Amino acid sequence: GSHAKAQFAGQSLQLQTSLVGQFNAYNAAAAAAVGLVLDIPAEKVATGVASLKAVPGRMESINAGQDFGVVVDYAHTPDALKNVLSTLQQVTKGKVIAVFGATGDRDKAKRPIMGEVAAKYADHIFLTDDETYTENPDTIRAAVMKGIANVGATKKTTEVADRKQAIQAAFKMAKKGDVVLLAGLGHQDYRAMGGKNMPWDERQVAHELLKK
Repeated sequence: GSHAKAQFAGQSLQLQTSLVGQFNAYNAAAAAAVGLVLDIPAEKVATGVASLKAVPGRMESINAGQDFGVVVDYAHTPDALKNVLSTLQQVTKGKVIAVFGATGDRDKAKRPIMGEVAAKYADHIFLTDDETYTENPDTIRAAVMKGIANVGATKKTTEVADRKQAIQAAFKMAKKGDVVLLAGLGHQDYRAMGGKNMPWDERQVAHELLKK
C-alpha cells in the first residue's frame, strides 16, 4: 500500500491506503482535501481513505500465499505501461518482471513503442499474446520485439506465445521480493482470439497457477 502525510490549511493528516503508487497517494490527498473543504472531520477523512479498494484489474494485487508480488493491470498503451512499470519499480525491492503483448487489428504503430517502454522499465520481459482478434499473432509479437531490439533488450526477453505458459514461466522465475506484472487484460473475462471471444479471467488464471 501507500502512506503519506498531507498538510492542508494548518492541519496535518496521516493517510494510509491499500492502493499502490505515488499517483494513488496524490489521488488520496486530493480526495482528503475535498473532504476537509466540506468540513468532514479529519478522522473520518482518514478512515475513508483507508477503506478505499483497488478498481478491479487496475494495479490489482493477487495473493495466493506466494513470497513475491503479482499485479494485474489493464495497461495496453505505451503511456499506461510506462506508468505502471515505473510505479512498480518505485515500490519493488527485487526485480520487476513484465508479462505482456499487443492487441491485434488496431493501432499497429504502438507495438514497437510498447516494446521499448517495457525494455526500459522492466528487469525481465515475457512477451506473449494479448488479444489477436483476426491478426496473425506472430506478426504482432514480431512488431513488439522490434521495439525491444531497438533498445538492445532482447537478452532479457523471453518470447512465449501461449499466455498461460508465459505467466507460469514468469512465476517460476520470480524470487522473494520480486513483482510480476500481468499487463493488458485487467478486469476482462474474455479474450478476442482468432475472431472469437474466448473465456479468460487473468486474475483467476494467476490464482490457479500460483496455487500449483
